[in-house]
Amino acid sequence: MRYKLDDNWKVALTALGQSEAMVKDPAQVMSTVLKFFYCVDKTGSFDPRDYFTDDDLEDARNIIDDYTKVHVKALEAATRYRENHKHY
Repeated sequence: MRYKLDDNWKVALTALGQSEAMVKDPAQVMSTVLKFFYCVDKTGSFDPRDYFTDDDLEDARNIIDDYTKVHVKALEAATRYRENHKHY
């Protein structure tokens, strides 16, 4: 089965990556991710609110937004560089 990386996955994995469990209890992290997959297999989707607090999810969304802004700027700079340094 293929799993589409939708916003629920992005937010949940980012929140999980920022959690203390990443360092303190890696087995719990794997167990939580397996629950995500199980839920998707059974119902077609999962809700990150079932696993994280609203504050955790808001922090994760902010991290994703910040990353996206930086990534877009880097991509624009790389494109400008390539255009300015074309070899003919």
